[in-house]
Parts: sequence; C-alpha cells; structure tokens
Amino acid sequence: MRKWKIALAAVSAFAAAVSALLIFVAVREHYPQKIWSRLGFAEYVSDNRYVYQSWDTCLEQLGYDADAVFIGDSLVNMMNFQRHFPGRKIVNLGCSGDTLLSILQRCGIITHLTPEKIFLEGGVNSLDDLTPEKLAAQYEQLLQTVREQNPSAQLYVHSILPISPSQHSWRLTNDAIRRANALLRPLAQQYGAVYIDLYPLYEKDGVLNPDYTIDGLHLNEQGRALWLKALEPYL
Repeated sequence: MRKWKIALAAVSAFAAAVSALLIFVAVREHYPQKIWSRLGFAEYVSDNRYVYQSWDTCLEQLGYDADAVFIGDSLVNMMNFQRHFPGRKIVNLGCSGDTLLSILQRCGIITHLTPEKIFLEGGVNSLDDLTPEKLAAQYEQLLQTVREQNPSAQLYVHSILPISPSQHSWRLTNDAIRRANALLRPLAQQYGAVYIDLYPLYEKDGVLNPDYTIDGLHLNEQGRALWLKALEPYL
C-alpha cells in the first residue's frame, strides 16, 4: 500500500511538472493570444518592440540618405532590390511574420533614411485574423502615419499577392485577398500613392502560379525576378 502511494505521488508530481512546462511554453510562445485571434476576438501582434528599438537606434546613428525604402513582411525581406537597381540607394525593411499593425509600429524608423520613395507591402499575415474591410482600415492608418511622417516622399502601395490553396485558412483565402485589393486601390489613390497591382502577374486559375513559389506563399527566384521587373518603371 505504501509503495502504491509513493508511485502515485511520483506520477502526480511528474504530471504537475509537465503541465507547468506546457503552460510556460504556451505563454512564452503567445499561444493564448494566437488562439484568441483565431476566434476573431483580437488580432495577434508579435512582440518585437526591442527589435524595432534596435533598428531605430541603428538607423538614426547611421544617418543614411536613401533613395527608396521598402517596408513589409517576409516577401520584402526575401528580396534584393539593391542588386537589381545598383544605381539607387535602397533600404530593405522587410520583417518576416509582420502584420500591418507590426509594420505600423515600426514605420517611424523610415524617417531616419529621408527617402524620396517609400514602397509599402503587407496584408497577407493580417488576413489570417481580419476581414478585408478591417484590413483596409488598418492600411489607411498606415498610409496616414507614413504620409504624416514623410510628407515629401512619393508613396507606393503593393497589392497583396495570391496564395496557393494549401495556404488557405478559414479567413485567409484568395477571395479575401481579391476583396482586400479592391479596397486598397482607391485607398492608395486617396492618399496620393501609386498602386502597384502585382496580383494578376502571379495569378493562374484563381490561385498563385506554382511556377513562382517555394511553398504556396513565398516567392522563388523566378517569382522574385518578376516582381523586380514590375518595379522598373518606378525605380
């Protein structure tokens, strides 16, 4: 009987330790916030404020005068604009996983670069949590902020690219992307921004052309080359 009680106590202690570890990991990885966002109650925003502060400090001290700045999510992060446009001084501020709210949190760093042109890209990560209408409202807030902070710069707004069906979620679909793009075009015009419609270049049969992607979302070398070619009239 005593051995049985000891064994039970050991199992209970082990279960408690495992539960505590799982709770710690869940909190650390923001699982409660992510679940909350998936249920539609709030948008999940990653906590990258220390990274953004580091960027802000570095760019301020660098004192670099850029011709153009690209800011966006992983699609921008994976691009090499400078190599394709060697005659221009281009700064890439792409950050993997960024939503529109994340971009809004850090867009102030652009002012340190005094660019003539600012290219905005983003939205696909936000459509995991937002309707196209709410996304457009956030994009308008981003446009307002960037315009106020950089009054003399020419702004450019990229359309959201299509995705493969394998990347669809309950909110993120190509239909939602098309609806969001339909709202972004007039919004860009309202704020004097040039709308760069990349969507039809990448779309085939209503989804992302498999010739241009590595995983149904991110672009391969051929896909990136197509984007760079489309940017030539603007740079």
